[in-house]
Amino acid sequence: MSQEKNQKAWYQAMNSLIYGIKAGISCAYLARVTRYNEQSQTADIKPLANTAGGGSSAQLLDVPVAANLRALDGILKEPLITTGACVVCVVLDRDTDNWDGDATEYDVESNRTHSINDSIIVGVI
Repeated sequence: MSQEKNQKAWYQAMNSLIYGIKAGISCAYLARVTRYNEQSQTADIKPLANTAGGGSSAQLLDVPVAANLRALDGILKEPLITTGACVVCVVLDRDTDNWDGDATEYDVESNRTHSINDSIIVGVI
């Protein structure tokens, strides 16, 4: 194999590796609320973007809702978070398995980073 072919193959392999890494990092996404639990201030959501293969994204359960959205519900006297609402979710850098929902430090449970499982609802569109 010539040096040029080797370089081209290496370049293609690196591009595939970089794409795979980027595809596994979640930052923010749009979703539809399928159920809102006012007591626990969490919602079940369905991401709107289909997978790269065209399949439907998996539903996420008990996603925390940011306090600012809950406060707006009280100010507006009309709920923003309702079944069917389109929401913006952000993904935290580290896992939230041991986070109890307040401002105290917690130990991470795993090395998981940028996982859609560690989402918070921050806005309604």
